[in-house]
Amino acid sequence: MRIAPILLPHLRSPSRNLWADTLVAAHLTHDDLLSNSSCLALVQMLWHLLGLQAPPDLRWWIDTWLSTSEPLTAGRPDGIFRARAHHPPKFSGTMADMVAQHVRSALDRDLDVAEAGAIWHSGAYLLETVPTVLYVLSRHGHDPKEAILQAVNNTRDNDTCAAIVGAAVGALHGASALPAEWIDGLLGRTTVDDDGQVFRLLAQAGDRYGYGVSPRVRQRAAASRQQET
Repeated sequence: MRIAPILLPHLRSPSRNLWADTLVAAHLTHDDLLSNSSCLALVQMLWHLLGLQAPPDLRWWIDTWLSTSEPLTAGRPDGIFRARAHHPPKFSGTMADMVAQHVRSALDRDLDVAEAGAIWHSGAYLLETVPTVLYVLSRHGHDPKEAILQAVNNTRDNDTCAAIVGAAVGALHGASALPAEWIDGLLGRTTVDDDGQVFRLLAQAGDRYGYGVSPRVRQRAAASRQQET
């Protein structure tokens, strides 16, 4: 849920170091095969999304994720995971197995997000989080507002799911596609009394790394600087 900004320093000079930096950042809190492969798969997906001119086919999300994560875990004994709390019942396999057996099937049956999440339990475990994120994006990735609302309102670990979904639809559609009221009402604090600091940091990152920052964010950053003076 916090890995997306690792792309920023690599936008001007793409290299394999993006993967190395992703793993270093992931290891700050996790040193686990499922975490590592998931972080790498998300970063790779975000990289592709930044270059797309239109929403991809609903099957693209799953195929793109697995094209990165599956080779990293295939054939490894520590790449076999078990379902938690019997969701799905008696499941044991790889993330690719979970997606093939349950996520693709839910898409074929056109289940809503809550119904699909009930199959694998959309909680705070990557064997649940990743299928949920891929399902939300497959069904709603073309509509950033609806995708984020689905992740917030119809998943159990909704802060994690919505953060990952938000990063993906943000990379695809840009900040301007998000409702203005979602941003304009934010204080942008990192501490109890530094209003606007998040917007200032976003503007600085955009300037430093050469990636566009939305006019709304720049306006908020400028307004917060004026208030400081």
